[in-house]
Amino acid sequence: MNENKARRQIIGDLLKQYPTSPKQTLARLLHKQYPQEFESVEIARTSIRYYTASQGKTKGRVIMDDKRKPTTLKIPKGDRRSRKAWIASDGEWLVTGDWHIPYHHEISIEAMLQHAHDAKIRQLYLNGDICDFYQASQWMRDPRQRNMQDEIDMLHEILDMLKSRFDVIAYKIGNHEYRLTRKLFSSVPELAVLNQFSVDKVLDLKSRNIDIIKDKQRAKFGGLSVWHGHELQKGLTVPVNIARGVWLRTNERGLCSHYHRTSTHVEVAGVGEHTYTCYSIGCMCDLSPDYAPVNKWNHGFAVIDVTGKSYQVSNYVIDRGKVHAAG
Repeated sequence: MNENKARRQIIGDLLKQYPTSPKQTLARLLHKQYPQEFESVEIARTSIRYYTASQGKTKGRVIMDDKRKPTTLKIPKGDRRSRKAWIASDGEWLVTGDWHIPYHHEISIEAMLQHAHDAKIRQLYLNGDICDFYQASQWMRDPRQRNMQDEIDMLHEILDMLKSRFDVIAYKIGNHEYRLTRKLFSSVPELAVLNQFSVDKVLDLKSRNIDIIKDKQRAKFGGLSVWHGHELQKGLTVPVNIARGVWLRTNERGLCSHYHRTSTHVEVAGVGEHTYTCYSIGCMCDLSPDYAPVNKWNHGFAVIDVTGKSYQVSNYVIDRGKVHAAG
């Protein structure tokens, strides 16, 4: 028995034997009977106070409270959110995001889909912001632009086309899809509780047998975490290397879209014992929108080959309709 356990046992036995005695009296008894454990009356008194949780803010082990009765803490249950990851099945996956329908770039999308067809890739992960939801934006909007129903109709047309080319499709809710939810919460919260106004209902994904990954939910491709990018903490902003920003926010192997730029970052840890690689992928939308006519965006996508916990990432850029491996 170590010193702390021995003291705790001695004090516990003494409190049971003399439950109403003052601490000073008990301290003198401890010092007299166990001088090797309690070298002075003050040390004995301090130990009693510690093990009965009466020593101010000191976090001692509670044996009894001042009334010499066992204590029980009744803490209300906390409200917690489930963060269970969506797990990708084994095989090759085409990973793409930021189409921003109806502001998508059809030439680049066709080049990407042709690459997937030639490589016989039959699983597709749509990594958020596939639909733009322009009219639900919090920013100033041009009323002459497409309305929301036009966007959704075009999305459904494209999804039905994709269903004919892929056996499995998963759809991540990005910050642009979340615009609908935010609009309901801020403008008509009474409707937010109705199921028919939820994003997955409006997008009509379940009827097409498309998996849904929620707004704040991450995906796991083997040992690689895949995010849209808006879930990462504010302050990432737009660093020179997006992939390095993913590493700084997560400290794990990860991939994101959202920033419309292709990048890779390698981090070595543990005196060369571990190597971590993070990625960002390009977009599939117009590279010169009205709100950002000058930028450093590029078209691109990734292919992730998953085998159990193992994975292999191939990052690609598209330049003028041609697919190139990202160097």
